[in-house]
Parts: sequence; structure tokens; C-alpha cells
Amino acid sequence: MIDNSRSMADKQAILLEAIPKLVDRLVNPKCVPVGGGPLTEPGRDGCPAGSESEFRAVHDSHIGFISSSLGAWGVGDRCSTAGGADMAHLIPTVRDVDVPEFLSVTDTTDRNTFRDALTRTVEAIGENGCGYEASLEAWYRFLVDQALYASLEIDAQKVQRRVGIDEELLAQRARFLRPDSLVSVLMLSDENDCSLQAEGVGWIPVGYTNGNMFRGSTVCVKQTLTMPVVTTVKWYRCRVARRIPCVNQMGGMIPTPTL
Repeated sequence: MIDNSRSMADKQAILLEAIPKLVDRLVNPKCVPVGGGPLTEPGRDGCPAGSESEFRAVHDSHIGFISSSLGAWGVGDRCSTAGGADMAHLIPTVRDVDVPEFLSVTDTTDRNTFRDALTRTVEAIGENGCGYEASLEAWYRFLVDQALYASLEIDAQKVQRRVGIDEELLAQRARFLRPDSLVSVLMLSDENDCSLQAEGVGWIPVGYTNGNMFRGSTVCVKQTLTMPVVTTVKWYRCRVARRIPCVNQMGGMIPTPTL
């Protein structure tokens, strides 16, 4: 999972240098002398006598790339430009780049071909994505989410609802995962996660506080939220029993959330 918001280009460049080395090390682990000592490179016939591989080599792996951009949680047309709502689809399927949807690495993989596909994929991710970086939600959506919505909408009662099923992403997940494989998630970002709950009133920080999250502990007793004053509404604090009246631009009451 690679953050594709602004300021990420230099970090992505470092990643491009690191991943081939990581893959080489997984496919061809170094040798560790029995009893300890400096690591050495394996020879044509493996590790020399008196040493062993630092771990069992990985001979067959899938490497997929997704971005942190899941759009603006159904709020207007924010993050609607290219790269702003990749929705955890594998990068080659949402960019104009002619490489496989994910990379397969085996003992016989040509390293130059691999590096070329890797470079083109990471460069295609870019840094023009959504500023609400959903780093955690993005990989959860690709790998795990059982309620894989196609889109989000906010109804007349200001409640966010999941609409449809993202069949294409389900198909990508099925092609990428294998029942006998170990799954590892690598994340590259220079900012905190900005994932929100994709239902109910989880969209509110994007819609009415310019992306600022609410205070989530005893400080909730104080009315310190900064938001426009227009119509009265109830904002929920740490527990339903401690909700306080605040004001914002919503123009309606928020249904009591399940806490």
C-alpha cells in the first residue's frame, strides 16, 4: 500500500531502490555460519559447508500495489480527479500503464523484466491522490472486507450507506490471493492514517470539519469543536449519555449511532 498524496514522490523513489533488493533477498537468502558470524552470499550450489540459509527461500510470490486513495467517503466531488479514488484496485487496472495487474516472482523470473514492471507500476501511482489517506482501510478493503461496496451515498437523513458490490475488486482479490500463501502487507506513507468508517455518520469529519477528527476522550466535555454556526444539531461524544448540543451546517438531526 503506497500513499499517493502530495509529497510522496521522493519516498516512492526510495522504495523503487529497496524492493528489488528485498525480493532478491527473499528468493536467494544469505548464508549464516553455524554458530554465528557474518552473512555471506550463497554460491551456485547454495550455502557452503558449515553454513545455512538465514531462512527458507521464497520461490513463488505475488506482489501487488494499491494506493491510499479511497475518495472522500461519499462527500460531494472531492477527490474525484484521476488517482483520487482508486478504491483499492490494483494500480495497473486504474492507471494507463501496460504491466500485469500484479507481479509474479519465481526462481526463473527475469530480474530486468521485473525491475521494469516494478518501476512503471510505482511511477504510475504518483502523488496526486486524495489528501484523506486511507492507508489502513485501503489494504483492508483489498484483502479482507466482506462488505465490499461499489460506492457510498449520503441519504436525506445524513446517513451514509454502502451501495452495490465491487465485483471487479472481488475478482482481483481472488486472482491475487492463494489459499496456501503467507500474506504480508507493506505500507509506505509520510502521514497518519485518515481512514473513516464507511457507513452511518463516519463521513462527517470530511464533510464538516475539513478533515479534522473530533476529540475522543474526556476532553469531549468541552465544546472545542471548530465548525460553522448555522443550525442546531446534536454531536455525539464518547458515550451517548454524554452528548452535547453543537452547531454545524448539516441542517438535520443525526440518528443515534450504535456505539
